[in-house]
Amino acid sequence: MQLKDTIALPPYPRLDDSDTIAHLRVLVIDDDEEDAFLTERALSEIPWFRCTVDCANTYASALVALRSAEYDVILLDHGLGARSGLELLDEAFGPTLPVAVVLLTGMASHEVDEAASRAGIAHLLEKSELRARPLERSVRYALERTRIERELRSARAFFRTAFDALDDHVAILDDTGVIVEVNRSWKQFAAANNYSDATAGRGANYLLVCDAAAARGAVDAQAIATGLRALLASERDTFSMLYPCNAPGEERWFQLNATRIAEGSAMRLMVAHQNVTARLQAERDVREREERYRLVGRATKDVLWDWPPMSLMNDGGGRLTCIRTTFRASTTASRG
Repeated sequence: MQLKDTIALPPYPRLDDSDTIAHLRVLVIDDDEEDAFLTERALSEIPWFRCTVDCANTYASALVALRSAEYDVILLDHGLGARSGLELLDEAFGPTLPVAVVLLTGMASHEVDEAASRAGIAHLLEKSELRARPLERSVRYALERTRIERELRSARAFFRTAFDALDDHVAILDDTGVIVEVNRSWKQFAAANNYSDATAGRGANYLLVCDAAAARGAVDAQAIATGLRALLASERDTFSMLYPCNAPGEERWFQLNATRIAEGSAMRLMVAHQNVTARLQAERDVREREERYRLVGRATKDVLWDWPPMSLMNDGGGRLTCIRTTFRASTTASRG
């Protein structure tokens, strides 16, 4: 049974909101029965919580509980015999915690604090502080942090979906020109053009790549690098450029559109490459047809062709019997 990434959390009442009750399902994991009892009692003394409490006193039973039920809060003992509570969380959930966790420890230390932070645990509480008020604060903090992290994961997932839905080949650059993210279209284009790096260019400096191409004589690459640097220097808001990118036996044209994006105090560039080959070919075909018509008209300037509006004839019974079109042609005769 797989654990779900999202667990419905209750509303988060204010500390002074005595009319609001949070109903929580709590799992207490502690191999010391007396400590587990004290934890349950502290929960029962919190006036704003109504808790349904399950207990597990071994690593194995806790793992079963985590895999068979959903909880709003886990109160986890750091030490579980030969194993640790942090090992338990990693085995049950992997790198992303979908539930609020308060780590209970006999004595906090810098090492435990750092390890808990790396595991994504929201709060530590020394067992000597196992009273209603400190426990309430810890639980509230853990719930709020979990809610925020869940919303951030959801926002990132939405961005990723939207980013990958774009047909353009898009890369995000940091303020030094390093590619920090690319979309699916970019990766597919890279693979189709024998770019063997699995990162699809992430980590490479886009500006330096353009500089290297310019040093080999690629004028367009130099123009692109200059335009992007102007964006980063806030000398312009957008940059666009049409450039050729031919493949063996295939003519290709791309439109580059770059936009500066503010991300807090940092700056990012979104660089999109759109394949406009079909559009340019269609425009070229239209121009060629127009030129042919112009030449035909010039070659036949002695002839006047006249098609006046068509006339529809009715036989009196509501049926069309003919379409009458007047044709007139005249030539200019030379007079000698």
